[in-house]
Amino acid sequence: MDNFIQGAYAEYIALSSKMIIHKPASLSTVEAAGVPENWMTAYQALFLEGNFKKGDRVLIHAGASGVGGAAIQLAREWSLSSRTIHFVCLSSLSS
Repeated sequence: MDNFIQGAYAEYIALSSKMIIHKPASLSTVEAAGVPENWMTAYQALFLEGNFKKGDRVLIHAGASGVGGAAIQLAREWSLSSRTIHFVCLSSLSS
């Protein structure tokens, strides 16, 4: 094993300045931290685990979530044919 601990949850990190972007003033630190997490999770699910290729079809559940929204945009960018299903818990709507 190399000398580096795997993962990104640390107090300090060393990386190339090309990998850093400014946090928008309109987002809190917590909100800004969630943006790349959603996109990396969607990318991992679609391309690293799902092995989707250009032209494939993908079904995205809960497209209104952070990860689902990122997955929809990635699918469009990679010319995947995507369908989104939104689930509603009917028991919470009953009186």
